[in-house]
Amino acid sequence: MKRLEPWRLIVSDLSPIALTDPAAFATPRRLHEMFARLRRDQPVTRVEADGFPAFWLVTRHDDIKAIENDSAIFLAGPRTILQTLSQEKVNLEKFGDINGLKTLVHMDGDEHLKHRLIAQSFFSRSNIEKLRARTERQADFFIDKMAAMNGSCDFAADIAFWFPLRVVLSIMGVPPEDDAHILKLTQQLFGFMDPELGYGQELGELGVVKVIGDFATYVNALIEKRRAAPTDDLASVLATAEIDGRPIDGFKQLSYFILVTTAGHDTTSASIAEGLNALIDDPSAMARLKAEPALCATAADEFIRLAAPVKHFLRTPTKDVVIAGVPIKAGETIMLAFSSAARDERIFSEPDRVTPDRPVNQHLAFGYGPHVCLGKHLARMEVEIFFRRLLPRLHSIERAGPVEYMEGGFVSGIKKMPVRHAMT
Repeated sequence: MKRLEPWRLIVSDLSPIALTDPAAFATPRRLHEMFARLRRDQPVTRVEADGFPAFWLVTRHDDIKAIENDSAIFLAGPRTILQTLSQEKVNLEKFGDINGLKTLVHMDGDEHLKHRLIAQSFFSRSNIEKLRARTERQADFFIDKMAAMNGSCDFAADIAFWFPLRVVLSIMGVPPEDDAHILKLTQQLFGFMDPELGYGQELGELGVVKVIGDFATYVNALIEKRRAAPTDDLASVLATAEIDGRPIDGFKQLSYFILVTTAGHDTTSASIAEGLNALIDDPSAMARLKAEPALCATAADEFIRLAAPVKHFLRTPTKDVVIAGVPIKAGETIMLAFSSAARDERIFSEPDRVTPDRPVNQHLAFGYGPHVCLGKHLARMEVEIFFRRLLPRLHSIERAGPVEYMEGGFVSGIKKMPVRHAMT
C-alpha cells in the first residue's frame, strides 16, 4: 500500500482526494478548511483516486442526517469504510467480507437489530448511570497520576488514552494488566498507516490481517474462559449470546468484541484530549467551566463534536437518489463526512470554537438513526466526569510542544499533547 504523493499535502488548499491519504488527517485544520469550502460551494462531490473505489462525498449536516435516518435505502454493509481496492480484496480472501470485520456498524436490517440487542441493555442510559461512582473513582486515579507527574506530561499518551480504556475494559471484564496490550492493538488497527503506530508501512494490506489475528488470539481465550465460567461482564454476555436460538457466529463474536473495546475507548480519549486542547485555546471557556461545573455535561457534547473522532462511514443506496441536487445511482458509494457535519455553519454558530452551554447540540459525531453509537451515553458520562474532576484541581496548564494527530482516515484524533501544568 503506497502513500499518496507528498505534493497533495503541501499545496495550500486540499482537494477531496486527500481523504484517501491517512496523513491528511494529521493536519485537521486544513481538512476543516476544505470541508468549509465544499459545504459552501459543492456539498456533494465526486472523488476518484487510483487504487480506491470512487465515492460521492457528502459534507452538510442535514444531508448526512437524512441519509443516516433512512437505513432501508442507504445500506452500511456492502462497503462500510474507505479502504484500497487491494485491501478489500485481501479482506475478502482472508475473512470472507471486503470490510474485514462484521460488527454492528457493518450490518443492516434485522441482522443489525438482533446483534445490537445483545449489548443494548449494558449501554442504556439507566445502566450507565449505575456506573457513575465507579467511573468517578477511575477518573480520580488518572487525575492523581497527572498531578504526580512533576508538572508536565503528554496529556494524550499518559492520561487521555488510559482513562476511557480502563472504563470500557472493566465493563468488558478485561483485567487492568491487559490494558496496554488492548491499547496497542487498537492503535495498530485505527492507526494502520501511521508510521509510529501501525503495520501498514511495513506489511501493507496484510497488516490488517495481523492485527485482527492478534485480537482473535486474545479474544478467543477470554471468550472460552467466560463460556466455561460466566460472570456479570460484557465478555460473558458475548460468550453466551444467541441469535435466533443459536450461538452467535464466532467471527461476529470476535468483531463485536473488537468494536466495543476499540471504538468504546479510542473515540472517547480523542474527545477528552480535544476538549482540553480547546480549553487551553480559550481560557474564558475554561474559567466558566470551573465556575459552573454543571456545564461539564453540555461541554462534553461540545468536546465530542469538535473531535468528531469517527471521520466517516460509507453508505450504498439501494435505488437511484438525489442528494443536494446531485443524482447518485443505486450501488454507488457515498461517504458521510462526520467531521464536516460537526462544523456546519448552518447548524452551529462559531463552529470552530468551544461553547460550553451550546443549547441543543445536534452534532452527528455519534452517528444518527438506527446506527447511532451504542456507547453514546457512556462516552458522554466519561467526558463529563473527567472534566468535573480535573478542572477544580487544575490551577494552570499550557502546551509544552506541538499537538500531533494520528494518521488515520476512519477513527483518529490527538496522539501527542505535551503540557505543563500546576495541580493540587
